[in-house]
Amino acid sequence: MNKIENWLQIDGKFWDVTVVSIKESGSILYSDKTGRTTAKGARMTLDPLGTFIGHTIVVERHGSNVKAYDDLCEYIRKPRYDGMKVKAVDGQYTIDYEAYASTYEREIERIDDDNKKVYWKEMSINLVPMEAQIVPL
Repeated sequence: MNKIENWLQIDGKFWDVTVVSIKESGSILYSDKTGRTTAKGARMTLDPLGTFIGHTIVVERHGSNVKAYDDLCEYIRKPRYDGMKVKAVDGQYTIDYEAYASTYEREIERIDDDNKKVYWKEMSINLVPMEAQIVPL
């Protein structure tokens, strides 16, 4: 895949890391009014709230740029009261939405004692939309 600036933007910033993969996920959520009727056949009644499109982004250090990778991790893992503005690939285009990072995960690659640096393997970031991007018809 291409560098992150070609596919992902967080809060208006392009991060100097490399995108390893992007996984899109969608959840169609329904209200508590959704359920089975007691009529013959027990037909399901639906009360959709909307479709929430999110992304799991896997990134890695771009070359020797440890700082940009670490900065992105620091930015993602800060708890916040408001979401982040995300622009990510969706189909053949991009989608803009407000999201929060629900989880991130990374593993140490190696520790360089001589240079006092920690090198991390890929980092997976789960971005969840704050509101539905597709609403019921």
